[in-house]
Amino acid sequence: MKRKILYLAAAVGIIIQFCACSKPAPTPVGVLLNRAADKAAEGDWPYADGMAKEVLKQQKHNAAALMIRALACYNMDSRNEAVDHAIHAARVEPELFLAHYIQGMLLSRNGKPELALKALKEARRLRPNDINTLILLAENSIAVRRYQEAAGYFKLLGKNPSYLRSAYLWNGLGVCHTYTNPSMALKFFRMAERYEPNNPVTTLNLAVLYDRYLKNPGNARQSYDRFTRLTMGRAEYDTLRRQVESRLRSLPVR
Repeated sequence: MKRKILYLAAAVGIIIQFCACSKPAPTPVGVLLNRAADKAAEGDWPYADGMAKEVLKQQKHNAAALMIRALACYNMDSRNEAVDHAIHAARVEPELFLAHYIQGMLLSRNGKPELALKALKEARRLRPNDINTLILLAENSIAVRRYQEAAGYFKLLGKNPSYLRSAYLWNGLGVCHTYTNPSMALKFFRMAERYEPNNPVTTLNLAVLYDRYLKNPGNARQSYDRFTRLTMGRAEYDTLRRQVESRLRSLPVR
């Protein structure tokens, strides 16, 4: 009986060893990351997220996988989880520009401008001239009403020739000065209008400036009217157009 037990025990050992040896090796991390990146570029976020998860099973602090998971979660409407992964990636790789940029971008889109600014300033420390970082720094500074700081970022953006003649730059500078120097803001909005005459954002900015800050209802009405014409049939402006139409009804008519 003892010999049989020993024999069976030995057989079990052989089976275990055989199973262990025949188990397929995990897919290399580099291969998984490449697949995740390819699928992310195609917009297949569930697949990209799955590949990133497989990487994290092997390397739980892999910054690239964490960043892919952050973007995937955001695009699959798991925004809080997305931010968590982005924060983790930045902690793992504190000198990695992209980790801080993604963190700042996601915090900005989640409506947390103060936290976004902190992350974006780290991104700018690592890559001072990155255009997208400057844009987000400017926009989030406006969101927390740091207009002077925002104006500084817009001025840096203006050093890039592709933005110097854009309505975006001059509208941004106009917004920064609206609350402290409306006359200066008017000059900036006029510059925006000069470069893009039919830009609805510029037209609305002018209308609000005339209406609320320069107390010129006649010019405000003209700009509001023009905004409604420019945006007619454009669904993305429907909500704003309804608000403008409501304001027009309350403005005095000469």
